[in-house]
Amino acid sequence: MRTFGAFLCIQRPCRKGVAMKKLDRSLTQAPECLGNYCHKTHTWDNDFTGEDKKSVWIQLDLMQKGKCAYCESFLGRTRHIEHFRRKSQHQSLTFAWSNLLGCCGANTSCGHHKDLPGRGWPYQANDLIDPSTEDPDHFFHFQTDGSIKLREGLNPLEEHRAKETLRVLNLDEDRGPLRRRRAKVVQLYFQLEPGIVQALMDFEPADAKAYAQEELARIEDDELSAPLRHLFIDFVAAN
Repeated sequence: MRTFGAFLCIQRPCRKGVAMKKLDRSLTQAPECLGNYCHKTHTWDNDFTGEDKKSVWIQLDLMQKGKCAYCESFLGRTRHIEHFRRKSQHQSLTFAWSNLLGCCGANTSCGHHKDLPGRGWPYQANDLIDPSTEDPDHFFHFQTDGSIKLREGLNPLEEHRAKETLRVLNLDEDRGPLRRRRAKVVQLYFQLEPGIVQALMDFEPADAKAYAQEELARIEDDELSAPLRHLFIDFVAAN
């Protein structure tokens, strides 16, 4: 059995990467309003109404629990509906439910950064990891210092896609705001739960595993909780 304290100290030998959380689109229903539009005769910016956008947001919130599809920050007033594949390049997907995600309004990362020339753009859409169709946990591992590393054992194509997702979405910039915020979430958690490390070290293995599973469920939908989520997942798997 590896103690919980050890998980706070040990960093696996991986290469840096980026991560999101797997989204389950099957929890939603494609908004009926999307069927009223055709990319050949309508445009998103000029024709898609505010009321129809509200209908889309209802389903996006069901899937994403009110968090950005890319960075897992809670969505604020500057949120926007993101086209995973650019509508200017993939016009037939402009009103396709499978191509829509809810995104934060940050200019330094995520959707806005993705399509800015000289920042995220240019890129090949197939090189990016779509969190609604692939499990980012296969590619990425969040660290308690806020950084993100690539999983070991990725094949060359997977490694390329992970690195390109990092570059395009800018989710793990060295000394960047997202890395700092993730580290702050971990720090605050252990300030509010100062006895959890000792408790998990003192418990019998079965009790420690059960307690860690309870904590994992409790923090699952918290903002920027991926470092803690991966910490508890690793602890449970090792016990």
